[in-house]
Amino acid sequence: MHKRVGVGRSLRQSWGLLRARPGVMIALGGGVVLSLISVCCGIGVVMAPWLLCELVALQLAETQGRPVERNRSWVGAGLILLGAVMLTASVGWLTWLGLGTDATQFAATARSMTMRVVDGAGLVATASALVSLVFVLPFVYAPLILLEARANFGDAILESARLTDLGGASRSFGLSLAANIVQLSPVLAAGVGAAIVARDDVWPLLVLLSVPLLSLSVPLGQGMLVSAYAELREDVADQSRTRLAGRPPGALVVTWIVIAAAPVLSFGMLGASLVRPSRMSEGQLPTSKSESVAAFAPLIGQQRVHPPSTALEIVVDAKSARVVASDGGGAGKLPLRSAAPIEGLRVVRVRERFGIELSQNGQASVTWIDGAGVRLDDDLRARLLDHVPSWALLAMLASLFATASALLPVLAALAELRRLYTLQPGERPAPSELSRVRRRTLRRALIAAVVLTPLAVLSLYWGAQSLL
Repeated sequence: MHKRVGVGRSLRQSWGLLRARPGVMIALGGGVVLSLISVCCGIGVVMAPWLLCELVALQLAETQGRPVERNRSWVGAGLILLGAVMLTASVGWLTWLGLGTDATQFAATARSMTMRVVDGAGLVATASALVSLVFVLPFVYAPLILLEARANFGDAILESARLTDLGGASRSFGLSLAANIVQLSPVLAAGVGAAIVARDDVWPLLVLLSVPLLSLSVPLGQGMLVSAYAELREDVADQSRTRLAGRPPGALVVTWIVIAAAPVLSFGMLGASLVRPSRMSEGQLPTSKSESVAAFAPLIGQQRVHPPSTALEIVVDAKSARVVASDGGGAGKLPLRSAAPIEGLRVVRVRERFGIELSQNGQASVTWIDGAGVRLDDDLRARLLDHVPSWALLAMLASLFATASALLPVLAALAELRRLYTLQPGERPAPSELSRVRRRTLRRALIAAVVLTPLAVLSLYWGAQSLL
């Protein structure tokens, strides 16, 4: 029988938690926002989960009327919290980046973000973000269980899945979605405001002004999940009574760990690969409406080209090509499309841009630079599509969707099996019935694992391939 988990009730209770300790919670909310912004600098990877744990622990303490003691389980809770945030954000962003029209026009398209949701790329990106929420749904209560030290890492995940199923999968998803919307409401409101005023230059300003409000919305959204957990926490199974027969086999556990970790790792590797420049594009430089600067066909030895009106030097030999500025800047070494020797070089000028064309094994590749030596065709979208083709990105999304669809029912069933073995002898089902339930649960978990393992391996392969 499902327990009712209401969005409205959770929001009201969360507001009560915020009113009880407004100063501390808003301060912690501001710290969480700043630490998430600084994730790209490295320090946020440590600070974000720690401050999130402090915020959630404070809210838990308010619901229980007693403080939550710090313990080693906080490390696992922080990892789950950070992983859920990073996965949801990276999946939606990378999908939009890979399937969108042009990432360099983000500021221009932000004004019409509400209209982009209904186009092909925007629809897929929005759907992928929702799928990622479904994926993290079984883990939503695990950090709270770990903060209270009521279970170890694996048991907390199983109990979280069972509580989610107990609250109703659709209701729990609606609560998770509402909590995320509440947390992001200032930024979403900024996007709507930019769309209303229909001015591209307003979007960055509105987003900047909305950031301080996240200090209020983040605790409010997190408090909704804490309030829902408070309604369900009495149903957490007594871990001290867990029997060995109630635990799944070790091989099955390891397989499901790999399956569950695969999307997180693969999209994490894909995002990390964006620091690596894209290779030069296939094609040739235009012959008309361009001024020839230099041409070497065939390329003999090392050639140095100094584009006019710049402090740049283009150095090309059979093995490499570099763009160097006098101050040490410039694009540096250009990533080639193959390991074949460079056979020809051509440099042209079109207004304030310079095009570089290299010939390798009869195939031409080009790139464009400005007067400072910065590549103009090496934006984030170009890097993503150079590292992973569009169909591979769709395959990774399919793996995420398939895993998300199976994760909650499988984990909830395993958790329910383990709970049955923790019951008192008089409450426990008959041994024959319990054995039948165990065989059926493990068989279904094994079948799902066999189906999902190839998709998990494929996702990990393309994630690793993007880094190579």
